[in-house]
Amino acid sequence: MAPEDKLNQPDGVIEHDGLLWKPKEGATSSVEEFLAARALCIELHDDADWNPWVLNDRAKDLERAQQIMGEWTRAEPGHRPMTKKQIDAMMARQDREFKARQAADRERCDRDRLRYDQSASMRGCLCSNISLGWSSNCMKLPDCAMAHAFRQWTRADALNRWPNTTAPSHS
Repeated sequence: MAPEDKLNQPDGVIEHDGLLWKPKEGATSSVEEFLAARALCIELHDDADWNPWVLNDRAKDLERAQQIMGEWTRAEPGHRPMTKKQIDAMMARQDREFKARQAADRERCDRDRLRYDQSASMRGCLCSNISLGWSSNCMKLPDCAMAHAFRQWTRADALNRWPNTTAPSHS
């Protein structure tokens, strides 16, 4: 939205994150309360992706924020919220697109699996399944990168970090 558009907005209309908002008739919340409620709703729903309990833990805050947001409406000329039928159609389209991407990924993995040569891979990773050799019950590290990093740490970094110690013997 151009800066001059902000100047030509009717009273009570605010622009936030590229969207126009206006209070509904009889609204009691301020602009600041609306913006804080909107930010809280977005934050809580984002957090719910990794913490499923956050919506229950903050249910009272979320309910109050939704009440405040319910006092406001979009103010773009001609704006109409999507109907349930439109939302269902949009979600069905997104599901189809996701399944198509998933099928393409599966096909690619199947093609790659046919080309995979385990013996060549093992020859390229000389330190695969090395033994640390600290005891008869020594730990095996199947991950080449981890084994290499651990070996480097025990031989060189240990002496550099703690000069009064010696590296473990690899007998």
